Amino acid sequence: MAKVTYDVKREHYGDKAYVTGDTRELDPNEAKRLVELGVLAEQKPAKSPETKAAKAPSNKAMKAAPENK
Repeated sequence: MAKVTYDVKREHYGDKAYVTGDTRELDPNEAKRLVELGVLAEQKPAKSPETKAAKAPSNKAMKAAPENK
């Protein structure tokens, strides 16, 4: 099964010593109990900044001119 990345919420010893703020990759079945106890929390995917396309500049002359010349 694929491994999932978790944030460490409390210090604990696993395959090594983990401190608060570390990240840890585990199989979800192995991490289930640690998540229930509040030791780990599933890491949220980082939000990518939304890029907004630049608006095309409007033609000021067309706005001021009457439509039916």
